[in-house]
Amino acid sequence: QEDARQQCLEALRHYPQNAELQFRLAIIEHQLGHLPEAVAANVAALESAGPRQFSSVDQGVGGFKSHHNLALVYQDLQRSDLAELHWREALREAPHFRPAWRGLGVALLDQHKTETAEVECERVADDSPLQPEREWLRAKLYQHRRELDQACQILADALEQTPDEVALHEALARIRFERGEWAAAAQTLDSLVRLSPEDGSAYYNLG
Repeated sequence: QEDARQQCLEALRHYPQNAELQFRLAIIEHQLGHLPEAVAANVAALESAGPRQFSSVDQGVGGFKSHHNLALVYQDLQRSDLAELHWREALREAPHFRPAWRGLGVALLDQHKTETAEVECERVADDSPLQPEREWLRAKLYQHRRELDQACQILADALEQTPDEVALHEALARIRFERGEWAAAAQTLDSLVRLSPEDGSAYYNLG
């Protein structure tokens, strides 16, 4: 990672206004735990107005993807208010970008903005690509209120409609573990392992 960081920095000496280089540097800085530097690189990617020196088909660089990545960094900095702002910017540009919508839900819950989260859920139609995220957030809201039966039911119903949604399986497994429903939790984790074999935490919890 450090070698890649140095390569990006060297390239930016020649092309300081290149949004894609700033975007890639921001990801590396975040992965290395250099959070202020990751903020600066993401901001530079968003502010870069010059033409790209390297062709790219990714139109999200310097736009909604940089807003999303900047929100992730702010979340790690315990600045959910700023994370919310940038996730909303990402969704303004890309309304169906699912990672940003889920991130917005997390930021709202972290700020105890439960009424705002409920409004966001109401805005998502049943046939929207965001429907799985909506059900995930609805379950989180019930979990926040310690209404775990309702949270489990929402997730179980959602999985009947979208059985391959990893996040729904993860959320349901956590609640079942929290309630001491070991057999049901293990069954959910088994499904998660089949869907996401690289998920080491699922293997760990299965023992």
